[in-house]
Amino acid sequence: LVANFMVYVLIVQLYRSRGIAAIWLAAVVSGLINSAVIARYIGDPAFDLQSSLIIMGVLLLLATGIWGYVREPVKTRLAAIWGG
Repeated sequence: LVANFMVYVLIVQLYRSRGIAAIWLAAVVSGLINSAVIARYIGDPAFDLQSSLIIMGVLLLLATGIWGYVREPVKTRLAAIWGG
């Protein structure tokens, strides 16, 4: 019960700070991770490959999000260092 409440609080906070697209993306990633765990649990080699591909897709989304978040500060620091 407390865990569900904390999830709902997190969803509301995410919506207030980032908007509906962040909630949608979080739901998609959660579904992908659940699918990867189920595919890994089955134990079939073909499903292991599918699970690995799903996890790689989630990590690619994570890397893209991190780059989008830190891109401007990194560019500003590099410009200050190299005088550009």
